[in-house]
Amino acid sequence: MVEGGTRMRPDDGEKAILDSVAVSRADIAAAKAFFIRAAEHNTARLIDKWITANGVEYPEPVPLREKSTDDDLRRVARALSLKLAASYAVWELVGAGCLTPAGVMHEETPSVGYTIIIPGGRGGRSEGWQFHKLTFSYPTRIHRPIEASRRGVFTDGDLYLQGLGLADLHPGIEEALREAVQCFRYDLFTGAVAMLGAASEGVWIELGRAIANACPRSSKSQKIDNALDTSSRGIGYLVKQIVEMCENRNETGDILKQANVTLAEVRCAALWWDTIREARNVLHWGVESAFANSLDKVSALMLSAASHLRTLWKIRTAALGATS
Repeated sequence: MVEGGTRMRPDDGEKAILDSVAVSRADIAAAKAFFIRAAEHNTARLIDKWITANGVEYPEPVPLREKSTDDDLRRVARALSLKLAASYAVWELVGAGCLTPAGVMHEETPSVGYTIIIPGGRGGRSEGWQFHKLTFSYPTRIHRPIEASRRGVFTDGDLYLQGLGLADLHPGIEEALREAVQCFRYDLFTGAVAMLGAASEGVWIELGRAIANACPRSSKSQKIDNALDTSSRGIGYLVKQIVEMCENRNETGDILKQANVTLAEVRCAALWWDTIREARNVLHWGVESAFANSLDKVSALMLSAASHLRTLWKIRTAALGATS
């Protein structure tokens, strides 16, 4: 960008900022959590507080001759990225019923001032960038329904994942959980169960890999590896082998202790998985579930997913630690 102390052209500065602007799902999710907890109703002030909370500051106007220009432009791009993420978060929360829009619609085109300083201190000029490609809008005020926090658990995938609190999830597991929430939101309860089952399978598979690697001498490790390498046995066989391996205190006692998980919790997670499997069997033609996939049933399964998936993920994390 800037070489030595030479002056950067405004067009180059604008391009550098636009090239660095990136809105991530992680930022949108974090913004949602921030907005749900905040008491502020003025959307513009709330977005400013969100950017401040992330510790992003940049000089304005941005000087286009200093050696620090590159860093300043990156900070500008980061601030704009956070502002866009915030606006996306507002609309997604409105769509999920977690926020109610009020006031009027405000359209904003981000602008940032800059100063061109003539080398040798012979004056300069100040102008500004108008980022029309980044124009966004939001309601000037927002309100939080009384039921917003509870409603968000089942209507917004980001809030559901934050409630689970599982770090380092495989992207495929995350996506399955998001789709489960989306299906539930539109009363597609069998679809929600199917995607919750897919996510659960992913967690059991990740746990199986970790625990087999942590206990390579166990007689169950080979069976788990075989279950992971072939689909002939099915996920039920894998779950059975993992539970039996956890029941052997000599092999996995230290891992469960490190994870702060009891054998009873492992067995409960397996029973929960069996309930999920039975509920999604209705996807097979001619198969009926003992109880219909109703609002009450699927709500209970999705709520209980938090404790059971945490149990499995804590064991997986402890097993990875035992391997390293």
